[in-house]
Amino acid sequence: VRISFDPAEIARALLATVAIACFNLPDAALKSASWGAFQIMGFNYAACGYASVDDFVAAQNDEFSQLQCFSSYIKNNHLNVNLQHLDWGGFALAYNGKGYQANHYDTKLKAAYDQYKKDSVPAAQNSL
Repeated sequence: VRISFDPAEIARALLATVAIACFNLPDAALKSASWGAFQIMGFNYAACGYASVDDFVAAQNDEFSQLQCFSSYIKNNHLNVNLQHLDWGGFALAYNGKGYQANHYDTKLKAAYDQYKKDSVPAAQNSL
């Protein structure tokens, strides 16, 4: 027996579930969802520099605010130390949780860093 899932149907069901949760327990619903391009959980609103989860969610409406939020999250959780030391595993563990290795988040971060670093070095230095 093969079961197929319609992504649109799943999305509608999830949206309905979130709507019901927001109606019944709005604070808990907003805290239990991940938000923005960086998928930060709502319960991290204070680490992102917001006084309430409502303020945090409202700030997710544009990319610049999402980047500011992510930057505050990194600084307030001291993940900037991991980044400064190129500790990709430490950063991935703190940001993505214990399962980060299954998704290779640490190696993806290192690869992106190495590519950016290579691309940003002036051509004269590349030939040394």
